[in-house]
Amino acid sequence: MEPDVIWEVLRPQPLLTDQLYGEWAAFLALAENKTETANHLRRFDEQRPAGQHHALTLARVDGQLVGVAETQVPRSHDKAGWYTLSLSVHPDWQGGELSQTLLSRAENQLPPDAAVVLATVREGEWQMAFLEAQGFAEYERMWTSTLDLQALSPIDFQHHTERAQQAGLRVLPLSEVADLSNESEQRRLYALMIHLLSEVPFAEPITPWPFETWKSRILDAPEFDAQGFFVLLSPAGEWIGVSELYRPDPSKLSTLHQGLTGVRREWRGLGGAWLLKLTAAAQAKARGYAAANTTNHTGNAPMLAINERMGFVRQQARVGLRREMRA
Repeated sequence: MEPDVIWEVLRPQPLLTDQLYGEWAAFLALAENKTETANHLRRFDEQRPAGQHHALTLARVDGQLVGVAETQVPRSHDKAGWYTLSLSVHPDWQGGELSQTLLSRAENQLPPDAAVVLATVREGEWQMAFLEAQGFAEYERMWTSTLDLQALSPIDFQHHTERAQQAGLRVLPLSEVADLSNESEQRRLYALMIHLLSEVPFAEPITPWPFETWKSRILDAPEFDAQGFFVLLSPAGEWIGVSELYRPDPSKLSTLHQGLTGVRREWRGLGGAWLLKLTAAAQAKARGYAAANTTNHTGNAPMLAINERMGFVRQQARVGLRREMRA
C-alpha cells in the first residue's frame, strides 16, 4: 500500500526560508548523492529574474521529504515555451506510483505556454528509463571527466605549447590583462565568451544571457577567480581564447571546476587550446589542488581528444532529454 502523501507546491520568489533550503540540500544528498549546499540553492534563486517561472512540488510522508520536482526556465535555453524539469525521489520510492504522481503534479505547474520540457539525468540512473517511458527522448549527451593534477606532467606535452608559442600566442591570467572594475573590460570579456559559446557544438544552440545576467552569474559569483581565468592572446594582443578555472565547491575543496576552454575559429590549429589547458592545469597543480573536472558535449571531438591525452578520466555521462508538450 502506498503511504499517505502530503503534497505542497512552493514558488521561491522572493526566496525560501533558510530551513527549507537546508532541507532541500540534505534531501538531494540522500536521493541523488548530490553534494549541493543550501547557499548554492539560495544563490540560484537570488539570480533568477523577477516573475520568471520556478516551482517546487514537494511530497512528504510522516513529515519527511520523499520527493521534490523542480520546474523552471532553462538557464542556457531561455526560449518562449521552453522549461526544464528535475525529479528527486527517496530511494525507497524511485520509479513507482509516487514518482509518476510527482511528475504529473510538477507538469501541472508549468505555464500554459509550455511547449518543450527538458531534463538532464545521469546515464544509468532511474530517472533516465522512467522519463523515457513517459515520452522523453535523448537529444544530447555530455561527458564529465576528472584530471588527477598531481599525476600530470606538463613537460610531456611541451611540443604542443612550443607550437603555440612559435605562432606568437601567449596565455595570461585575466587579472593581468583586464581591469574588471571597468565596465568596458567586462563587456570585452562578455563579447568574447558569447562568441566562443556560439562555436561550441551544442545539440541545441544556447540562448546568450544579457550582459547584466552574465555579470551577476559569472563575474559576481563567489567561485569566480580572475587568477584562475586565463586568456589566450594573439601576437597583436587580441583576446582570442579563454580557459576558466572556478573556485571549488565547498564539499570538494581539493577539486577545481574547469569551465569553457575555447579558441576563436580563425585561430585554431596552432596549439592555442593546448596552451590554455596546460597553463590552467599547471597553475592549479602549483596551488595545491588535487584534481580538476570538466564537462564536454560528445560532439566536441577536438576538446575531448585533448582531455583524453592529458589524462582526464570520463565518468558517468549526463544525458539531455526532451519532450514536446504540444504539436
